[in-house]
Amino acid sequence: MPHSKNHITCHLRLPYPGERSPSIRLTSGSNDEVASIPTSEPDPHLPLPNRSIRSISALDILEHVHDEQTWLAEFVRILVPDGQLTVRVPLENALAWIDALNIYRYVSDTIGRGEHPQETFPTGWHRHYASGDVPAIVELAGFDVTDAHGEGLPVGEIPHLVGLIAGKILRQRPESENELFERRRQSRSGPELHLPTSIAARITVHAARVREGYNSDPPLDESDRPEEEAATPLE
Repeated sequence: MPHSKNHITCHLRLPYPGERSPSIRLTSGSNDEVASIPTSEPDPHLPLPNRSIRSISALDILEHVHDEQTWLAEFVRILVPDGQLTVRVPLENALAWIDALNIYRYVSDTIGRGEHPQETFPTGWHRHYASGDVPAIVELAGFDVTDAHGEGLPVGEIPHLVGLIAGKILRQRPESENELFERRRQSRSGPELHLPTSIAARITVHAARVREGYNSDPPLDESDRPEEEAATPLE
C-alpha cells in the first residue's frame, strides 16, 4: 500500500529507565510515531517505502547520531524527488565553547563526579560543525542546498549548565537532565533570530532532494510511489 504520510519530524528522546542510548523518534504530520531508532545505531533503516515522504524536519538531531551520513542517506531514500529537508546542528565558531553539555562533561571528568550527559551518548561530546561543512555533507548525500543561515545565541547554555551541575553533581538527581532537556527543547521550538554563522549558536540548512538520475537513487516500485503519484490503470 502507498504510504500516506507526507511530513516526518525527527525528535531526540532521552533514554527511559533501563535504556542506555537516546533515540531518534520519528513522527508523522498527525504526530503518530513512525519509528524510534537508537542514536547508537550505525545503520539506521526507517520503516518507510522509497520516495514516500514530501518533507523531513531534523532539528538538533544529526549531532547526536552515530553517523550522520547514514541518516542523510535514509532521508534521500524516503523523500520524493524535490522533497524538502530541514536540518539544524550546533556551529563550530568562536562561541562554540559555550556549550552546557561539553562544559559539564569536562567538569564531571575533572572532579570525578556526576554521570556523563545522556544526550552525548554515543558520541561522547556534543558535536559542532563548521559552517561550510554542513551544506557540504547534505549535498554529498544527494540534496541541493537552497538556504543556510545561522540562528540564535548560546545564552541558554549557562542556565542549562547550572542546572546540570546542580542536579546531576550536587543533588545527584539523574532525572534532572530530562527535565532540563524538555525545558530547552520547548525554548527552541519557536523561530530564532538569524545571525552570521561566525557568532550564531546553530546553523539551519534547507535542501531539496535531487531529481531522478542521482547515482544513489534507489529503485522505485509502484508500491513505493506517494499516493497521489501512484500509477493508475487505464480505463
